[in-house]
Amino acid sequence: MPSVDHASDNAFGMRFGRLVRSYREDTGLSLRDLAVRVWDDEGRKASLSRLENGRVGRPAAKTVQLIALALDIPQEEIDRLHEPALEPVVDLSAQLDYLSRSSRDQLEALALRFEIERVFERPSSELRELLERKAEEFRAYRRQFQLLDDRQEEIVAARTAANAAAERMDFEESESQLRVADRLQTLLAVETKEVRATQALMQGRVEEAYTIFVSAAEALREIDLLEMALRRDRYCRQLYSHGVRYGQEGLSFALELQRPAVEALQDTDWREDWAKVLSNQAMVMATMAAHGDDESAELLDGAVQAFREALSYYSKEETPRKWALTQQNLAGALHQLAVMTEDRARKTELFEQSISTLRLSLGIRRKEVVPDEWAMTMHNLAISLRELGKGSKDEIGQRYVREAVEAGEQALTVRTQAEHPLDWAVTKEQLAWAEYALALHPTINDSELHIRAACTHVEELLVGCDRGKFPLLFERATELRQELEEAASPPKVET
Repeated sequence: MPSVDHASDNAFGMRFGRLVRSYREDTGLSLRDLAVRVWDDEGRKASLSRLENGRVGRPAAKTVQLIALALDIPQEEIDRLHEPALEPVVDLSAQLDYLSRSSRDQLEALALRFEIERVFERPSSELRELLERKAEEFRAYRRQFQLLDDRQEEIVAARTAANAAAERMDFEESESQLRVADRLQTLLAVETKEVRATQALMQGRVEEAYTIFVSAAEALREIDLLEMALRRDRYCRQLYSHGVRYGQEGLSFALELQRPAVEALQDTDWREDWAKVLSNQAMVMATMAAHGDDESAELLDGAVQAFREALSYYSKEETPRKWALTQQNLAGALHQLAVMTEDRARKTELFEQSISTLRLSLGIRRKEVVPDEWAMTMHNLAISLRELGKGSKDEIGQRYVREAVEAGEQALTVRTQAEHPLDWAVTKEQLAWAEYALALHPTINDSELHIRAACTHVEELLVGCDRGKFPLLFERATELRQELEEAASPPKVET
């Protein structure tokens, strides 16, 4: 039998607030719109916010009536809010497969389990988006339990084999199987810690996850140094992904996890593994800098040095794909460093290094072999050429910007709207900026022509871009269109 819950969460005011939010969002009204509709006073939107966030335990009867009338909420729904709430037994994990159809209450219940902050303040659309990400993480987390079961079966099999060998007094085989069981038992303990860390990370407890990951890795240091380093690298990538999605904290802990892995492999014969973990460390540092870390310049210097050290192992002849990827990543770090540098000569030097490094990468990343990688590199080349050209006010600078336009247009031969909608949109945006840079370049006489070209790219982007999927890109393009329209309009002459 369902239990009756008299907790404050089910007080009339809180339940009414949730109902109001649900109806308001379904009708597309803002808090301001509803305040005007109810009281003809937009200043009352703060009162509505308090109500929706469960901070009004007993709203006045007249207030309830006015809001219900404004939102066309049936009286029977209001009456049901006064009844004791029956808490059914629900499978919350199953609801993760039906988020698009989940009610506001269900979204909040799920968000609370994942310890998402400001649950009651976020709109339903934002909660759904966050929960879609959490659903992916939850499914990966659940798969880890099956791996633990598989590991346990391996341990049982090794112990059984050891026992059978002991019974027939084959002590050499028994010892061999016991060593296997011993190692598997250690791995089981490590992998159990990994599940704990994954759960902590899924619930946003990043520092706790980091601490557990360190404990898991260090359990292997004395018995298998390489495995310890590779596990740290895996944990680093897990924290890195979390940091990219949710914020800088995950990136900082990812870097702390990776440094001991690099140090452990520094002077060993495991050179390929060393180069891999070093490159991943450099990526974390570059990403932290891109996210606006207080020590961005220092991080980028470290990333550039690390990528170059990794290139002492990777070679164009023996490891061409990894060599080209590392060159690409090095170019990105050089570009970021150039953007941050104020000294004009140093800035030019860094952009030139970025461009030459990208051209090296293109020697392997050829269009006919790896078209997507080639297009990505061409896109990045276009950006660096544009920035280099903007800094040079002579004909050479203009030539660089024109080369940027050409590189972007070439990238679009692969990054088509039909097959790569996001990449297409991003490259269209960069082409618009390149044409705009040409229009503003002091050596250009036909600025209007390039303004029109930039406007065309932006308009095509706004028409072809899915605003729901790429809201930030759409917002940036809208702002750029406004800037271009202002640049195209002749200044008003005062009379």
